[in-house]
Amino acid sequence: MLEAIKELGEAVLIKGKTRFIYNMIKDIKKKKREENLILILSFNLDEDVIKMPFYKEIDEDTLKNYLWVGNASGSNPQDRLTTDNLEYLVTNSIPNLYRAIENSELKNKLEKIIDKFFIKIDNKFYFLDLSKIENSKFDRDEIINTYENINDNKKFTKLIIEKFFELIKQNNLGIKKDYILLYSIEIDNKKPSEFNEYIDYLENKFINEPFSEGESFEGICHVCGRKTMVTSDTTNLIDKYYITKLIIFASDLDRKNFKKNFSLCQDCYKYLIVGSNNLKSNLNFYLAGNRVYLIPSFIFELKDKSSAFDFIDYTKYDFNSILTIDDFLSFEERIKKDLEKYKKYLDNKNYININLLFYERDQASFKIKKLIKDIPSKRRDEIYNAIDEINKIGEKILGKERWILTLDQMYYLFPVRLDDKNRALDNKKILDFYESLFLGKKIKLEFLIRNFVDLIKVYRFKKFYKLTQIKKPNNIDIEMIYSILKTNLLIKMIKILNILDGGKKMIENLESLPLKDDFKNYFSEMNFSEDEAALFLLGYLIAEVGNQQKTPESEKKPILEKINFHGMNPKKIMILINEVFEKLDQYKVRHFNEVNFSVMKMLFDKNIKNWRLSDIDNVYYILSGYAFNTYKLISYGKKEVKNEWNLFKKLRNFIYLWCKTL
Repeated sequence: MLEAIKELGEAVLIKGKTRFIYNMIKDIKKKKREENLILILSFNLDEDVIKMPFYKEIDEDTLKNYLWVGNASGSNPQDRLTTDNLEYLVTNSIPNLYRAIENSELKNKLEKIIDKFFIKIDNKFYFLDLSKIENSKFDRDEIINTYENINDNKKFTKLIIEKFFELIKQNNLGIKKDYILLYSIEIDNKKPSEFNEYIDYLENKFINEPFSEGESFEGICHVCGRKTMVTSDTTNLIDKYYITKLIIFASDLDRKNFKKNFSLCQDCYKYLIVGSNNLKSNLNFYLAGNRVYLIPSFIFELKDKSSAFDFIDYTKYDFNSILTIDDFLSFEERIKKDLEKYKKYLDNKNYININLLFYERDQASFKIKKLIKDIPSKRRDEIYNAIDEINKIGEKILGKERWILTLDQMYYLFPVRLDDKNRALDNKKILDFYESLFLGKKIKLEFLIRNFVDLIKVYRFKKFYKLTQIKKPNNIDIEMIYSILKTNLLIKMIKILNILDGGKKMIENLESLPLKDDFKNYFSEMNFSEDEAALFLLGYLIAEVGNQQKTPESEKKPILEKINFHGMNPKKIMILINEVFEKLDQYKVRHFNEVNFSVMKMLFDKNIKNWRLSDIDNVYYILSGYAFNTYKLISYGKKEVKNEWNLFKKLRNFIYLWCKTL
């Protein structure tokens, strides 16, 4: 995996898409308030005045333009032109940078800034001359006298900052101190990113400092395997794929030996930083309650590594097409816009594997939840085609709804418990499911049905968000119906992909059964066995009774109370069959369902002595039949409304034309 991330970073840098420093741009944690600002001091070297500070809203471009890469680490001298601590900017940051940077145009400008706009004490302590700020009411001599009276650098710096904000307030800039998250400068209207000397300096700091004397040592790089000078200082990596805090993970339980756990050569160090940043920016998405990196890797070593970057966007397009419904529907239109380049990608597609890294990140740690390695790119095609086929099957046997089962849709068919902070507690099962889906491993039917019955119980017993990841819908019964039918289709999809472990022999002589084509088509597409079909028909009849029981005043269906959602054995099913028969009589709908009841009873009696379904299976197939009939009733109601509306429009048009003849 690290080799793939390193190759990605190498391809990006060779391609010359961006300077290394832009991979070090840090996020800024914005606060929930009116504005999040960067305040800028503008030095104009042709004038003897600092323009009144101005500010901008912080966004991605602002962070890049002003090169927010964090403050200097540890006890190193502060030398950044953009900082989140005003103390650095109004004291020694600019002098420190001036001393460290090589001779250049920027060094000359910094020297002029120090001479014109800073007050220096014994060539060690510098502070900004507030009297040089436009419209300032402060006097230089008075400021120096104040310092001499205090004679304490820290206390005086605190005072300078207070006076600085007083000045802003006096000039009615309307800036609240709490709104300012960053501070930076411009020199002759040029931003920090417009000075190549500053970029070179920062890049040198980030790349070379970890390999300076005392920080590096001769060893083996854990990524490329070369014996060379390496470092274990990986603080600049975005993600920490290893542990460097708990002593039990150190070699020989010695903190000094953490360097043996994970060390990098200079090239791999640089490429991993760039590769990780590109994963975060371009190949990062959300699935199954986790962030996920999509990491492409090449089966064979590339002669021209920069060419790898050409295919990243198309790898992403391909994968996204099975990730969400919107991307599935827009996929063909998207590639048509860039068809020639996409064809070029297809020529190389078989040489690309995909790795999916599911992870959690907080401020202090990076936790890998699941790594699915070496997924062949063609597997995406197989899944995409299966999704498309299932959608067509759904339309054929159920109706023209959208039956598109993309990866994010599948997630909501596997209930996942949440903790009190809404974090997933048991999403291992869905991640294992994805792994089997991508790598072609067999998926047990009993595992699926057990989870699908748990899903049904979420709706039945209202275990929604805060207990599971499933949010409470407006109509619980209808959403339950759609979810059950989607689980039927998902089982069919897994059969299409030839990875289902389980299932029984399909009904023999299905065409000879006196059932409507709706049933025959469904049983045929779903490959139902006789016992599964018997339970499905029983569920269908339960829906017939339930439809009679509900009223305009109440949507309750007491017949559902007869189903034990935790499991039913054949004896309990026999009792349920008798109760359903009585209810069909009671509500005077038995004569409409004589054939369905007879076929159900015949199939049940034929298989009762060698019943092969589990108690949980029994519940699932009963509820599948209930969902099928209820969905048909809902769809029929929609058609009736549509037909009535069409009839009304025809009548309205007839009356309009008739009136014109009068």
